[in-house]
Amino acid sequence: MNRFFGFFRNQRFWLAGPLTTVVSMLCMLAMAVYFPPGVGNINNILMPLLMFPIIWACIFFYAYLTQHLKRAWFIIFTLGLINLAIIVLQFTLVKGS
Repeated sequence: MNRFFGFFRNQRFWLAGPLTTVVSMLCMLAMAVYFPPGVGNINNILMPLLMFPIIWACIFFYAYLTQHLKRAWFIIFTLGLINLAIIVLQFTLVKGS
């Protein structure tokens, strides 16, 4: 049984798999906050959706091909925290009314 599920103990699996997907989604959600809406008022929605595969691929290949896993954990986790902070600030800041 251990030979089938041994990849769960591998750090690179967690870094290049679930963490990369979550951080890519956080980047996509945060882009809707700081991307300008444009003329048709849809650019802040459309551009993050179109750029999601590029963001995911960049983070995935960095995590998969790096030789310095601790640095990759730090960079990807920091990128996720920054984007999470942008999203949280968007919803917690009360705009003047």
